[in-house]
Amino acid sequence: MMDQLSAQTRISDAAIRSVMDRLRAEHSEFEIDTGVADQWELRLYYGSLSATLDDE
Repeated sequence: MMDQLSAQTRISDAAIRSVMDRLRAEHSEFEIDTGVADQWELRLYYGSLSATLDDE
């Protein structure tokens, strides 16, 4: 049995918004609605990618 791996990374880069929007568009079939504005989750092969987009 495999344990689920969890990691968190904060990326501060002005260009990251367009990169994340592109990733989200290319994998929309895996998206799960979180019900929170500017927060989304993609279910990927053996885990998931959760992102919160914060325009600071």
